[in-house]
Amino acid sequence: MLITKEIKFNIFDIYGTWLTSKNIKLTILSKTGNYLIFENYLRFLKLKKNYLASTKTRKEVKGGGRKPWKQKGLGKARAGSIRSPLWRGGGVTFGPKPKKISLKINKKEKKLALKILFYNRKNNIIIIKDFENQSYSIKTKKSLNLLTNFNIDINKKILIILSKNLINFKLSVKNLKNVKVVSFLNLNVSNLLKYKQILMSLSSLNLLTNI
Repeated sequence: MLITKEIKFNIFDIYGTWLTSKNIKLTILSKTGNYLIFENYLRFLKLKKNYLASTKTRKEVKGGGRKPWKQKGLGKARAGSIRSPLWRGGGVTFGPKPKKISLKINKKEKKLALKILFYNRKNNIIIIKDFENQSYSIKTKKSLNLLTNFNIDINKKILIILSKNLINFKLSVKNLKNVKVVSFLNLNVSNLLKYKQILMSLSSLNLLTNI
Protein backbone atom coordinates (compact mmCIF):
# COMPACT_ATOMS: atom_id res chain seq x y z
CA MET A 1 0.00 0.00 0.00
CA LEU A 2 1.29 3.44 -0.97
CA ILE A 3 1.33 6.37 1.41
CA THR A 4 2.54 9.97 1.06
CA LYS A 5 5.03 11.31 3.57
CA GLU A 6 6.39 14.80 3.92
CA ILE A 7 10.09 15.47 4.45
CA LYS A 8 11.67 18.73 5.57
CA PHE A 9 15.05 19.58 4.05
CA ASN A 10 17.30 22.42 5.15
CA ILE A 11 18.80 24.43 2.30
CA PHE A 12 22.30 25.94 2.52
CA ASP A 13 24.46 28.12 0.31
CA ILE A 14 27.86 26.92 -0.91
CA TYR A 15 29.54 28.37 2.21
CA GLY A 16 27.48 26.22 4.57
CA THR A 17 25.14 29.04 5.72
CA TRP A 18 21.53 28.03 6.35
CA LEU A 19 19.11 29.82 4.02
CA THR A 20 15.69 28.26 4.36
CA SER A 21 13.87 24.96 4.51
CA LYS A 22 11.72 23.14 2.03
CA ASN A 23 9.09 20.46 2.48
CA ILE A 24 8.61 17.83 -0.21
CA LYS A 25 6.20 14.92 -0.44
CA LEU A 26 7.32 11.43 -1.34
CA THR A 27 5.07 8.50 -2.14
CA ILE A 28 6.48 5.36 -0.53
CA LEU A 29 5.27 1.99 0.73
CA SER A 30 3.48 1.81 4.07
CA LYS A 31 5.57 -1.27 4.91
CA THR A 32 9.25 -1.87 4.28
CA GLY A 33 10.31 -1.72 0.65
CA ASN A 34 13.48 -3.77 1.09
CA TYR A 35 12.39 -6.29 -1.53
CA LEU A 36 12.15 -3.50 -4.14
CA ILE A 37 15.59 -2.19 -3.21
CA PHE A 38 17.03 -5.72 -3.35
CA GLU A 39 15.56 -6.40 -6.82
CA ASN A 40 16.95 -3.14 -8.17
CA TYR A 41 20.36 -3.74 -6.63
CA LEU A 42 20.46 -7.31 -7.96
CA ARG A 43 19.65 -6.03 -11.45
CA PHE A 44 22.45 -3.47 -11.16
CA LEU A 45 24.98 -6.17 -10.19
CA LYS A 46 23.85 -8.50 -12.98
CA LEU A 47 24.12 -5.81 -15.65
CA LYS A 48 27.50 -4.68 -14.32
CA LYS A 49 29.05 -8.13 -14.61
CA ASN A 50 30.49 -9.22 -17.96
CA TYR A 51 29.78 -12.84 -18.81
CA LEU A 52 32.67 -13.23 -21.27
CA ALA A 53 34.03 -16.68 -20.31
CA SER A 54 34.17 -18.86 -23.41
CA THR A 55 35.39 -22.38 -24.16
CA LYS A 56 35.61 -24.25 -27.46
CA THR A 57 33.47 -27.22 -28.34
CA ARG A 58 34.88 -30.17 -30.30
CA LYS A 59 33.86 -28.56 -33.60
CA GLU A 60 35.68 -25.31 -32.74
CA VAL A 61 39.01 -26.87 -31.68
CA LYS A 62 41.66 -26.71 -34.38
CA GLY A 63 42.86 -29.96 -35.95
CA GLY A 64 41.67 -33.52 -35.45
CA GLY A 65 40.11 -33.94 -38.86
CA ARG A 66 41.33 -37.48 -39.42
CA LYS A 67 40.88 -40.58 -37.34
CA PRO A 68 43.90 -41.07 -34.97
CA TRP A 69 44.15 -44.80 -35.66
CA LYS A 70 42.17 -47.50 -37.34
CA GLN A 71 39.02 -48.77 -35.70
CA LYS A 72 40.11 -52.34 -34.98
CA GLY A 73 43.19 -54.49 -34.50
CA LEU A 74 45.36 -52.35 -32.20
CA GLY A 75 43.80 -53.27 -28.85
CA LYS A 76 43.05 -49.61 -28.16
CA ALA A 77 39.78 -47.93 -27.45
CA ARG A 78 38.00 -46.56 -30.46
CA ALA A 79 38.74 -42.91 -31.27
CA GLY A 80 37.30 -40.76 -34.02
CA SER A 81 39.07 -37.45 -33.42
CA ILE A 82 41.66 -35.86 -31.19
CA ARG A 83 39.14 -33.05 -30.67
CA SER A 84 36.98 -35.33 -28.55
CA PRO A 85 36.17 -33.95 -25.05
CA LEU A 86 37.72 -37.14 -23.65
CA TRP A 87 41.14 -36.14 -24.98
CA ARG A 88 43.54 -33.64 -23.46
CA GLY A 89 43.38 -30.51 -25.60
CA GLY A 90 40.03 -31.50 -27.00
CA GLY A 91 36.77 -29.65 -26.90
CA VAL A 92 34.84 -28.85 -23.73
CA THR A 93 31.41 -30.27 -23.11
CA PHE A 94 28.81 -27.84 -21.73
CA GLY A 95 31.49 -25.16 -21.14
CA PRO A 96 30.64 -21.50 -20.54
CA LYS A 97 29.79 -19.17 -23.43
CA PRO A 98 29.38 -15.37 -23.51
CA LYS A 99 25.85 -14.39 -22.62
CA LYS A 100 23.73 -11.38 -21.89
CA ILE A 101 21.73 -11.16 -18.68
CA SER A 102 18.66 -8.97 -18.51
CA LEU A 103 16.44 -8.51 -15.47
CA LYS A 104 13.43 -6.37 -16.18
CA ILE A 105 12.37 -3.91 -13.52
CA ASN A 106 9.24 -1.85 -14.00
CA LYS A 107 9.86 1.90 -14.21
CA LYS A 108 7.41 2.54 -11.39
CA GLU A 109 9.18 0.04 -9.13
CA LYS A 110 12.57 1.57 -9.92
CA LYS A 111 11.33 5.07 -9.07
CA LEU A 112 9.63 3.81 -5.95
CA ALA A 113 12.84 2.14 -4.75
CA LEU A 114 14.71 5.44 -5.19
CA LYS A 115 12.06 7.31 -3.24
CA ILE A 116 12.21 4.80 -0.39
CA LEU A 117 16.01 5.14 -0.19
CA PHE A 118 15.80 8.92 -0.25
CA TYR A 119 13.31 8.78 2.58
CA ASN A 120 15.58 6.44 4.56
CA ARG A 121 18.60 8.70 3.92
CA LYS A 122 16.79 11.97 4.65
CA ASN A 123 18.95 12.76 7.70
CA ASN A 124 22.16 12.35 5.69
CA ILE A 125 21.24 14.65 2.80
CA ILE A 126 22.44 18.26 2.52
CA ILE A 127 20.74 20.52 -0.03
CA ILE A 128 22.84 23.30 -1.59
CA LYS A 129 21.32 26.23 -3.45
CA ASP A 130 23.03 27.66 -6.54
CA PHE A 131 25.46 24.76 -6.47
CA GLU A 132 25.34 24.37 -10.25
CA ASN A 133 25.40 28.09 -11.05
CA GLN A 134 28.97 28.56 -9.83
CA SER A 135 31.92 28.75 -12.20
CA TYR A 136 34.22 25.93 -11.10
CA SER A 137 37.89 25.73 -11.92
CA ILE A 138 39.71 22.43 -12.09
CA LYS A 139 41.18 22.80 -8.61
CA THR A 140 40.92 20.00 -6.09
CA LYS A 141 41.66 22.37 -3.23
CA LYS A 142 38.60 24.55 -3.96
CA SER A 143 36.29 21.55 -4.11
CA LEU A 144 37.82 20.28 -0.87
CA ASN A 145 37.05 23.63 0.77
CA LEU A 146 33.46 23.34 -0.41
CA LEU A 147 33.10 19.97 1.33
CA THR A 148 34.72 21.17 4.55
CA ASN A 149 32.17 24.03 4.72
CA PHE A 150 29.61 21.37 5.62
CA ASN A 151 31.77 19.50 8.14
CA ILE A 152 31.86 16.44 5.94
CA ASP A 153 34.29 13.65 6.73
CA ILE A 154 36.50 13.27 3.66
CA ASN A 155 37.58 9.82 4.82
CA LYS A 156 34.05 8.52 4.38
CA LYS A 157 32.23 8.05 1.09
CA ILE A 158 30.51 11.15 -0.29
CA LEU A 159 27.90 11.26 -3.06
CA ILE A 160 27.20 14.52 -4.89
CA ILE A 161 23.99 14.58 -6.93
CA LEU A 162 23.56 17.21 -9.64
CA SER A 163 20.81 17.90 -12.16
CA LYS A 164 23.31 18.50 -14.95
CA ASN A 165 26.81 17.49 -15.90
CA LEU A 166 29.53 19.85 -14.60
CA ILE A 167 32.74 18.73 -16.28
CA ASN A 168 35.08 21.06 -14.40
CA PHE A 169 33.64 20.12 -11.03
CA LYS A 170 33.89 16.40 -11.83
CA LEU A 171 37.54 16.84 -12.76
CA SER A 172 38.23 18.82 -9.59
CA VAL A 173 37.09 15.95 -7.34
CA LYS A 174 38.64 13.21 -9.45
CA ASN A 175 41.60 12.91 -7.08
CA LEU A 176 39.34 12.55 -4.04
CA LYS A 177 38.92 8.80 -3.89
CA ASN A 178 35.85 8.84 -1.63
CA VAL A 179 33.87 11.38 -3.66
CA LYS A 180 31.54 10.44 -6.49
CA VAL A 181 29.62 12.91 -8.66
CA VAL A 182 26.53 11.67 -10.48
CA SER A 183 23.70 13.33 -12.35
CA PHE A 184 20.20 12.71 -11.04
CA LEU A 185 19.13 11.01 -14.27
CA ASN A 186 21.95 8.46 -13.89
CA LEU A 187 21.30 7.83 -10.21
CA ASN A 188 20.73 4.23 -9.17
CA VAL A 189 19.98 2.26 -6.03
CA SER A 190 23.62 1.21 -5.66
CA ASN A 191 24.75 4.84 -5.25
CA LEU A 192 22.34 5.51 -2.40
CA LEU A 193 23.23 2.24 -0.66
CA LYS A 194 26.98 2.71 -0.92
CA TYR A 195 27.31 6.39 0.04
CA LYS A 196 26.15 7.59 3.46
CA GLN A 197 26.99 11.31 3.07
CA ILE A 198 24.96 12.94 0.30
CA LEU A 199 25.13 16.44 -1.15
CA MET A 200 22.35 17.49 -3.53
CA SER A 201 21.79 20.60 -5.57
CA LEU A 202 18.42 22.28 -5.12
CA SER A 203 17.53 21.69 -8.76
CA SER A 204 18.14 17.95 -8.39
CA LEU A 205 15.84 17.95 -5.36
CA ASN A 206 13.16 19.46 -7.56
CA LEU A 207 13.66 16.57 -9.99
CA LEU A 208 13.09 14.15 -7.12
CA THR A 209 9.63 15.58 -6.47
CA ASN A 210 8.69 15.05 -10.13
CA ILE A 211 9.56 11.37 -10.49
